[in-house]
Amino acid sequence: MNDSIFYQQGLTWDEYFYSMQSNQRLMARHIAFCRLSDADRAYWQQATHVAHVLVFTEDYCPDSVHAIPPLIAIHQVAPFDLRVLRRDEDPDRMRAVTGDPFPRVPTFIFYDKNWQEIG
Repeated sequence: MNDSIFYQQGLTWDEYFYSMQSNQRLMARHIAFCRLSDADRAYWQQATHVAHVLVFTEDYCPDSVHAIPPLIAIHQVAPFDLRVLRRDEDPDRMRAVTGDPFPRVPTFIFYDKNWQEIG
């Protein structure tokens, strides 16, 4: 992963959210109800070890509708950049990045400031 792929090809969360076709309202509802505890909020506000988070997803995926809202709650307080790539638009990239021959969505990849994968 690098700046070019992440920033030029990845969608911001807002770009992805507003382009959703089938689950936008359900995603919005789940995000509205997802809250961090005070301890989690404090942890993520200070979490400088995560600089970038890449999400591979698809709008029609029910697992994404349930798994992404906690990440968005974290992103609202954490100092990391978030980008979204649609798996079906570039499956070869997802296979290359994840090393998984049968990539599943959603997939979250956490990077440090030097683009080293940390989770």
